Amino acid sequence: EAMKAGCCIISTDVGGLPELITDTESGILVKPRSVSELSAALREAILNPTLREQLGRAAKEKFDQQFEQSAIFRMHSSLFDI
Repeated sequence: EAMKAGCCIISTDVGGLPELITDTESGILVKPRSVSELSAALREAILNPTLREQLGRAAKEKFDQQFEQSAIFRMHSSLFDI
């Protein structure tokens, strides 16, 4: 939802999130339970509106290219030669 909305994403580097978010390209990933990394990432995003907007745009572009319904359909149809 955040990617689709074009929001700047700051998340932990766990589970499938690194597959969705490319660190410093479409969001910021921090180590789990690292309060210092999380606070530094939040501070950077708050103080740098250009970075915040750039990460948000990149997240939206990635969503549109890989996760929008038409992109999913193209991917699945190529698997089944539809």
